[in-house]
Amino acid sequence: MVRKYTDCKPNYKHNEEIKIGEIIGFSAWSTVISIAARCIFLLMPTVLGAVSGTASIATFGFASSLEGCVYLIANALNGLFMPHIARLSVHEDKEKNILDLMIKVGRIQIYIIGLLIIGFIVVGDLFVNDIWLGKGYEELYFNTILLILPSYINLPQQIANTYVTIANKVKNQAIVYVVIAIINVGLSIPFAKRWGATGACLSIFIAYMVRNVLMNIIYKRELNIDIFEFFKQSFFKIAPMQIVAIIIGISLKKAFHNMNGRVEFIVLAILITVIYSLLMYYFVMNDTEKNLIRNRFKNKS
Repeated sequence: MVRKYTDCKPNYKHNEEIKIGEIIGFSAWSTVISIAARCIFLLMPTVLGAVSGTASIATFGFASSLEGCVYLIANALNGLFMPHIARLSVHEDKEKNILDLMIKVGRIQIYIIGLLIIGFIVVGDLFVNDIWLGKGYEELYFNTILLILPSYINLPQQIANTYVTIANKVKNQAIVYVVIAIINVGLSIPFAKRWGATGACLSIFIAYMVRNVLMNIIYKRELNIDIFEFFKQSFFKIAPMQIVAIIIGISLKKAFHNMNGRVEFIVLAILITVIYSLLMYYFVMNDTEKNLIRNRFKNKS
């Protein structure tokens, strides 16, 4: 395809050991990251089967499925920015430009992941018990919250995570993922033996929170990103109003508790989405974000 449709011609005689070594090193550490990341979820059913039982495996499987859905929805934007980050990385003030992009995209990610987490906190038990699986999976609600909470910090920082790859700091990232895989395996056996699927999810929660801390150290020390400014401009400004949304949602849930389960789920899901959106729009969003929403509605009309 390259030979036929482009002017590029491969030079099979070219041999530059430095570049070959860099490619092999990058590929090796990337493989380590992939293996360590997959071990966290792939090994857990084996651990549960050995120390807990099949019921715990089923519960963990449902919780990991919900976590995967949240990840896919909230992570949809991140793969689009690698070319832009690569261009920014060659500028003199690259750290400031990347920080500005990280704040801009991260705030949008916080809005999305915040709605998903708050929605599940408020109506997740109704979804599990009345819409999806029925009675008997009460612990699945708490297990899923344990799995998705670390994403609240991790997913809005994917711009920095992409920059790790572009800056060729994957070795540092690989070490972090090996550490959290070891932590997860070490904790999962005693936790799962004592608490079943809940213990398994708790071990993943702890491992993921450790990952968040260690990756932020890499962003600060290796990439020179002002991570404190990122938290100040994103989480610290948005989280308080998200806590208000949780309080309102739980209060509404208590008010509607006499409803049929499915009707209560639908009503609460709509109300919390509307209330959350209004709180974010009028009390949190900056002018750029508001204009982005206004333009979307203008284009549709």
